[in-house]
Amino acid sequence: MLGQGCDTYERLVLPSSFPVGEELFAVEFEALALTRREAEIVRLVTTGASNVAIALSLEISPGTVKKHLDNIYAKLGVSGRGALTALVLDIV
Repeated sequence: MLGQGCDTYERLVLPSSFPVGEELFAVEFEALALTRREAEIVRLVTTGASNVAIALSLEISPGTVKKHLDNIYAKLGVSGRGALTALVLDIV
């Protein structure tokens, strides 16, 4: 989508596994009123993925990722990626 070599970039940025199973992770965040897609984006943010890497992984635009993040920040009362990641580490 954004050019040749994206698969390699995704493998470097997005780990193939996450310490908490993806399904369990999504269920945990349903309790916080996040949609499944928002929970998926939160999971990817906590791996250190950029908006572009998240967009490539989910096959959506970086602008859509930004909009989801704005909604997530508002729902959880955090101001950015660092605060979001700290919150997640406290929950899981």
